[in-house]
Amino acid sequence: MQSFSQDFIYAVTCRNQKTPKQVLLTYAVKTLTGNVELIRILSRLGHGISYSQLEENDTGLCIEKLDSDHAEQAIIPSNIQPNVFTNIAWDNIDRLEETLAGKGTSHRVNGIALQANVFGLHLTRTKLTTVKKTKQRTITTTNEELPLYIAGEREGPQLQFPPKVLSPKHEIISKKEESKASI
Repeated sequence: MQSFSQDFIYAVTCRNQKTPKQVLLTYAVKTLTGNVELIRILSRLGHGISYSQLEENDTGLCIEKLDSDHAEQAIIPSNIQPNVFTNIAWDNIDRLEETLAGKGTSHRVNGIALQANVFGLHLTRTKLTTVKKTKQRTITTTNEELPLYIAGEREGPQLQFPPKVLSPKHEIISKKEESKASI
């Protein structure tokens, strides 16, 4: 029923009101398949936003984070309320593509933060910068080169093993045993 209601709102508003289903379904399809043509088909059928809108949303989120205060210790979503108990879960999702060299495999980390709805007074939050709606789909950044770090030669523990030699019978014996046998 909820999915049908969101489709109805999306259709009646001529795709101006983006509902959670239309946005999240498109993100899920992009994450799981990466197939742009499938996203276009879902958009034409009214089940999701277009691929260009998806890229605009990603770019807008990136610009918001770049413009936010860099003094924050951690980058958290803007809708997380401070001083409210939060459950956070992260999962490493590695796709097990089989390649000979091991290159080209996917490694992703997904996270979710859950908070209960808190009714009443909320602490004031610092004002976030508003990102104007643009058709921008890419972002240019300054390339900050990290300094080279060379710690030196790698050292390990010094291991002492008695030297081993092969006997004429192809058995492995130590030199001590060989010297005793020759006496």
